[in-house]
Amino acid sequence: MKKIIILLIVSLSFSTHVYGNPFGVHAPGKNDAALVKKLKADIRLIAVRGKLNAENIRLVDNYIVQSDCDFVITLDSSETGMSESALIKGRDLKQWEKAVGNLVERYDGDDDFGCGPRDRLYPSKDVRDAIKRRPIKYWQIENEWFWQIKDSKDIRKAASSQELARHFIAIRSAIKRKDPGAKIILGVLTGVGIFAGMDGHLADGYFEIGDPDYKYKKYYFKNIPEGMLTVIESMRDKALFLIKNLAPYYDVIDFHSYENNSSNLKYEAAWLRKAMEENDVRGKEIWSLENAGPFYFFPLLGLSKPEDRDTNIYDPAIHASCLIKRYVIGLDGGISKIFYSSLRPTLGWSNNYTRLSLIDMDGNKKPAYYTYKLMAEKLSGFTRINKVKDGIYKFSFEDKKPVFVLWSETGDGVVDLSEYTDLPHLKVTHIVTEEEKTDSDAVVEMVGANSVKISPAPVFCE
Repeated sequence: MKKIIILLIVSLSFSTHVYGNPFGVHAPGKNDAALVKKLKADIRLIAVRGKLNAENIRLVDNYIVQSDCDFVITLDSSETGMSESALIKGRDLKQWEKAVGNLVERYDGDDDFGCGPRDRLYPSKDVRDAIKRRPIKYWQIENEWFWQIKDSKDIRKAASSQELARHFIAIRSAIKRKDPGAKIILGVLTGVGIFAGMDGHLADGYFEIGDPDYKYKKYYFKNIPEGMLTVIESMRDKALFLIKNLAPYYDVIDFHSYENNSSNLKYEAAWLRKAMEENDVRGKEIWSLENAGPFYFFPLLGLSKPEDRDTNIYDPAIHASCLIKRYVIGLDGGISKIFYSSLRPTLGWSNNYTRLSLIDMDGNKKPAYYTYKLMAEKLSGFTRINKVKDGIYKFSFEDKKPVFVLWSETGDGVVDLSEYTDLPHLKVTHIVTEEEKTDSDAVVEMVGANSVKISPAPVFCE
């Protein structure tokens, strides 16, 4: 493990190749196709068993017609998608397998849409044409199943690794019967950051939990309470079991990350790669279908923990800066696709999640939205990332000069990029950090390649 981490962190020659679109968003609104298009992002949707009705299927149809991106659908076998539920068995499982098969058949891009022309769900010509242009090929089996899915006989207990594996294989078979070319994403591996930290590899020597903010707690890895350690070790064993034993059945591994420190992403990806290598699992991509931060703003602002539920501490500049750092560090660390969570506020979740949305409760685009738009415009189509040094990343393209992303975690400074570019002057584009500003208001300046100013807020240099 130490050799892997050293290569990730300090090697000047380390680079990451990227294939396909690495940008995505989670939880768009029903009329947000145009907004997503401006972000050059793919879309992740969740199909919940208890809510899989004609209205929601039509909603997916509408997304496909209005969008020119790819889609990922997470198949959630629970009733609500927001609470714990027992693992389905018997008739419920058979009905879910049938529903999943029909859904896959509808969107796999062939001439069979899972129902006849006289069926009320038969898609219109516009929908049929859109599906053929952009079939859905990536399906995730379950969301955060470590805590969402409980034992089929005792809902007080977590479902066993063996139960989850059997369920996964059954749903995977339902997908593959309808579309043999479909790609399968493993259910979320919860706790990857903690697992990496327990192995001694994380940006911080601790992890943070609790939401809303007043429930915040910090635990150092060397002093994890015994009861909590037992739960964490059980989750880690479950993750390793599924990575190894389901390897013939999935194409992509997914983990979610909402930590404060963006640097943790490279350690989490390294832990997953190590887990796969040690279990002889090859050829799998690492994705993060929910990724955002910081989860807690108050420590970054030097403030004390709030004492009540209603206190909601937020800073738009920190939010926008963190978004860029998460994408740059995560992609450089080997994560193939990152879906920002979320475009719209995820209703029913705490302030810690909803304040990280790119669009607020009133429909206003935040600075982070416009910063995402800038990032997509500057970095879309890159083929390689090279980490020059901490806070300096070079994105290479086939059809244009490189773009550098720069920042400093230690305050303002100046860096010399003349060694890495043949241009004497560089165009520097600052991210959007102020409310009521848009990407059109982003500060742009020309500077000498040997004297580029940096600060905690990232800039793009080209």
